Amino acid sequence: MLLLIVLYCRGSVELDRVRLLIVHDLGMASMPRPLTVSERSILDLMLSLDFEGVEELRRQALNVLVTGRCSCGCPTIDLATSPDSNRSRIADSTSPVQARVDHGEGHAPGEFILFLNDGRLSSLEYVYYDEIPNDWPDIDRVTLWLRTTVTMLPESL
Repeated sequence: MLLLIVLYCRGSVELDRVRLLIVHDLGMASMPRPLTVSERSILDLMLSLDFEGVEELRRQALNVLVTGRCSCGCPTIDLATSPDSNRSRIADSTSPVQARVDHGEGHAPGEFILFLNDGRLSSLEYVYYDEIPNDWPDIDRVTLWLRTTVTMLPESL
């Protein structure tokens, strides 16, 4: 995909100037960036259940940025949190929240995995088993539950 952005530079002594920016690969050109509305909805949903360590993840999510996208074209995103945000004590590489997406009759279900790295949000993955999804689904198609076993780091973090 090719996107042309026209920037108008006003206020110069000369006549208004126009600059053209040519941006290739729109998915990576605007990184880092804030979450879109649909990304925010899914992340907030994934953090809506209560479990030990979720409060820190919720605070991280307030200012999280998208730093990359999956190269296959699905909506999976890489995340970056503020370096001064508190880490969650969750030692596992994934959140304890499990999410299943109902794509309707005749389609395989999908799922979401919220990855963590050193107690910080690191990626939100959309796992699919048939057609590559273009965007995140409506949250009313998602069912959540908690994994029963979660490894926690000592409180001295």
